[in-house]
Amino acid sequence: MYSIIIVDFNSLKVTMQYIEDCLEKIEERKELHFVVVDNKPNSTSCHILEREMGLNIQKKVYKGLCVLCFDYHGAEVRVIQVRKNVGYARGNNIGIEFSDREWADSYLILSNNDIEFRERVSLTKLSRILDETDRAAVVGPHIEDVSGRRQGPYDAARVWDSLIVRPTKMLMRLVFGKKENKRTSQEANYPNGECDWVSGCFLVCAREKMRYAGNFDENTFLYGEEMILSERLKKVGYAMFYCDDVKIIHRGSETIARNFKDLEAEEVLFQSLFYYFKNYRKTNRVVLGLSWIYFQLIRICFGVGKKVNHIFKMRTVE
Repeated sequence: MYSIIIVDFNSLKVTMQYIEDCLEKIEERKELHFVVVDNKPNSTSCHILEREMGLNIQKKVYKGLCVLCFDYHGAEVRVIQVRKNVGYARGNNIGIEFSDREWADSYLILSNNDIEFRERVSLTKLSRILDETDRAAVVGPHIEDVSGRRQGPYDAARVWDSLIVRPTKMLMRLVFGKKENKRTSQEANYPNGECDWVSGCFLVCAREKMRYAGNFDENTFLYGEEMILSERLKKVGYAMFYCDDVKIIHRGSETIARNFKDLEAEEVLFQSLFYYFKNYRKTNRVVLGLSWIYFQLIRICFGVGKKVNHIFKMRTVE
């Protein structure tokens, strides 16, 4: 059996449509359970599910949290109402721990709600790797964005690219409108097998191996979770694997687009990457300190640059 865990923030209708898509396109639909971690404070999810979607909701309490329980197109769905936005890593851990207690399924699928299946998907092709390979704890499929660009698998991140080059490109993009080159996968046709890390938008995990690694590190709020998870798995003898035989589309995070503005999202990303290099890659403290100072300068330049850009546009209009 599979538990599909979705961390949601203010996009419950999108999530419910995604659950419907899963039940339509995933071959093992009868083996699916769904856990939605509703990260929105003062959530209206119960109203949406009962009044707008006409679902019969039963409620129970899990660790002081209200859980909405219902069947949706024949599948068991649980919506955990978290009182505040706890972020992606903590949200996933809540979902994993609840799934362990509710069903104890052998496999966990950690998924965004912005995944598209353009063909039928077999989860067995992915979970078989977990069963047959001792080192495999997490498997990622072939992922493309809507334009056909590959998303992973990836080499281990480098501190210079992550903490210096990326913020610089971000500044150029946000202030001057220059496009940032998207990170590329390791090879055009990366072979099936072990890799450093895979995209976190759709991960198939062995429950017991994840538990042994301690699940996610909750010290990050958003971004970089799969990189950190990879390091946690390596410490206990496991690894992430890639499977090119299953293909999905990642439309891009609608939730992030709606709830983060320009520099705010980049700051959250920088903080996560900084934490990753400091605590998991043991990067030199001098290098980390310089990168931190540099990012503060980037923040100042961003503010000035936005004003200059605005004035320039105003003059152009005139």
